[in-house]
Formats: sequence, structure tokens, C-alpha cells
Amino acid sequence: MDNFMNSGFMKALNSAGQKIGANKAVNSIQSALMGSMGIIMVGAIFQICAVVPVNLGWMTAESNIYAAFYGVYNLTMNLLSVWFVYQLGYNYSKALGLKPMTGAINATICFLLTATGASFGADFLTGSMASLNTSYLGGTGLFVAILVGLVTVGIYNVCVKHNIVIKMPDVVPPFLADGFSSIIPLFLSVVLWLAVTTGCIAATGVGFSSLFIGLVSTPMSYLTGFWGMLVLGLLCGIMWIFGIHGTLMVYVAIMPTMLSAIQANAAAYQSGGVAALQYYPVLLFGLVACAGGTGNTIGLAILGAFKAKSEQLKAVGKAALIPGIFNINEPITFGYPVMYNPIMAIPYLLCIIVPIILGHIAYSTGWMIPAYITVGSVMPIGVAEYLGTLTFEKPLFALAMCVITTLIYYPFFKAYDKQLYAKEQADKAAEAAKEIK
Repeated sequence: MDNFMNSGFMKALNSAGQKIGANKAVNSIQSALMGSMGIIMVGAIFQICAVVPVNLGWMTAESNIYAAFYGVYNLTMNLLSVWFVYQLGYNYSKALGLKPMTGAINATICFLLTATGASFGADFLTGSMASLNTSYLGGTGLFVAILVGLVTVGIYNVCVKHNIVIKMPDVVPPFLADGFSSIIPLFLSVVLWLAVTTGCIAATGVGFSSLFIGLVSTPMSYLTGFWGMLVLGLLCGIMWIFGIHGTLMVYVAIMPTMLSAIQANAAAYQSGGVAALQYYPVLLFGLVACAGGTGNTIGLAILGAFKAKSEQLKAVGKAALIPGIFNINEPITFGYPVMYNPIMAIPYLLCIIVPIILGHIAYSTGWMIPAYITVGSVMPIGVAEYLGTLTFEKPLFALAMCVITTLIYYPFFKAYDKQLYAKEQADKAAEAAKEIK
């Protein structure tokens, strides 16, 4: 195992992962996703405020209060891609050394142009906004938002680097100079996306967003099926073992699909209640980290804190308990460590696979219902699961995974603890021998 981990292939893989993680575009996407958490949480809070009273029979879905609460949800979650692309344009422009506000505005305008393009018609061309298609302004349009945001800021970057901008005299106030310098990049971007959108409608009868998401969703449907989630879960774990933040890298790729699934269920719940909810296997990715972070490592924190003989594992276990309860795995992954550790690598991967398999069974049999409320924040074990469905089956499942994964880790923990304890005792004996001399 040590030879394999130090092989040229693994060194190249690790290097490639670090380069991807350091890429400005990838970092900007990650930052925009993180920056959207507040929007997602506020939307979730108001969705819960709307749903719970209806479930308890305190009001109906036709009430004004329900409509008001869902109005906030519509302006947050159902416009998520708009807020996301604004942040993406801002962060990517800043990373490239451009004016971030200009990049943010350009990206947002071009995304709105592209995402609403399916509604181009007589009403739109006469200036009416009532007929704009908002289908892709929520989580469904995140893939389009990423593409449009990166390309639009890329055009802005090319224009600035090659001086394809309107320059004003130095005496002109900076804010006015910035406004004029953005004209050409925005004009070129608008022309590009207008041509793409109208070209797609002319050639296929549907807008660019519909066409692009259709092309992306076909291969993604295999990738985000049950077997695809097993592969992605393993990939996520393997990257962590070799020092790469696998969760974040995989999450960036599938987050748009996950949000689309949850939003589709939110709409289904509004129209048909729990019976209308649909199980999307992409939701299984959450089970990679339902019990202590990626690898479901809360068991290692508990075993380390209360069962370890090794001073190292005991100290790490105690330090990792609170973060583990909030599904933060870094203290265990880096402190035990799990990284580059052949003993802990096997149970680490098993504790990803087993919850995904058991979760698939629980969803398929109807014991657990899929999430229809988006909760995009770090919360204690079981809390996010409850808020996502407002049922107790999912938090019970998360607690059951705490027990099951602890049992999986136990024999490997004992072997590793014994190894470290023997080494610590040997080091102490050697140190004592030096003092005697």
C-alpha cells in the first residue's frame, strides 16, 4: 500500500487534484456556492414556516400567510441561479484582477438573457416581461449559470487584457470610467448569448437553457443513478485518502442536480403532498457524510475519545467530537490521520458505501421520503435530515448510521490503536533510556 501511495501515478493524481483545487474558475464556483448558503437557508426557513402549519392543519395552502411565506421562498430558492451567477461573476472577476462588480453585472445580465430565452416571442419582443420563462432561474439553471458566468467573465478578461475597452481621461471619476469601460465587454457578451439563444430556438424550437440542460442531464442521469452514486462516493473517499478535498470537488459537480431534485420535490409537494414526492438517487450523496462528515467518521471520534490507549488517538478523538457532531470530518481525517493510512482507508471507504446502499433500500421501500426542503448548512447529526423532510425517519437513519459505521470502524481502530500504543511505549522507553544515560 505504501509503495502504491508513493507511486508516480498517485503523485500525479495528487498533483492534478491540487491544481484543479487551485484553479481560479473552480475556486470561484466554490466561493459562489458557499456564498449562496445564506440564501438557501432563508428560503428553507420560510418554506418550513409555510409547510409545518399546513401539515398540522393550522392553515391551508390557499391562505394568504402560506402564499406570503412561499413568496420569500420564490425570491430566494426559485431565483437561486440568479444570485449564484452574480457571485460567480464577482468572484471570478476578482480572481482575474478585473473590476468584480462589472463582472457580476455582466454575468447576471447574460444569464437572464440566456435562461429566459425559451420565452422569446411576440410578448417578449414587444417589451412585455410577463411572459418570461422563469423555469431556469432556480436550482435547475445552475449548470447554465456556471457556463454563462465563466464565459462572460472570460470575454471581459480578454477585452481588458487586449485593451478592447473605452478609455476615459484621468480626470473622469473612476465610477464613470468603469461604466464606460464595461460597455464593449458587455455588448460582445450580449451579442454572443443572444445569437446562441435565438440560434437554438431557430434550429431546435427550444431555448439554449433547455437544450444545454437536456444534453447535460443525459449522461448525468447515469452518473447520478444508484451505481453512479456509489462510484462518486468512492471517488470522494479516495480523494480524501490522498489529501484532496473530495467532497467539495464532487459536490461542485453534482450540486446543481441535487438542488434541481429537491426543488422538483418542493413543487411536487405543493401540488400533491408527500405522495407526489419522487426518489432521485442523487440525494444519496448526502449519506456520504451523514454521521460525522465524509466517511461518516463520528465513530472514530467516539472510539478515540473513550476507547483509545494511544495518546494520539485519545487526544484527536476528544478534539474531534464536537466538530464530528456537526458533520465536520477534518480533525479525524488529518488528525488520526485517515489520509495515507492503509489501515483506516478500508473502513473509511466501507463507511461511505454501506450508508449509500442502506439509504437506497430505505428510499426504494418508501421507509424514508426524499427531501423537499433545501437545507444547505452544517448542522448537528440528524437536524438537517429532519428539516429536509419534517419527518423522523431520516434523523433516525442518520443515528443508525452512527452505530453501524462505528461497528465497521471498530476492528480497524483496535488494530491501529494497538500499533500506535506500542510505538508510543517504545518511544517513551527510548526516551527514558536516554535520560538514564
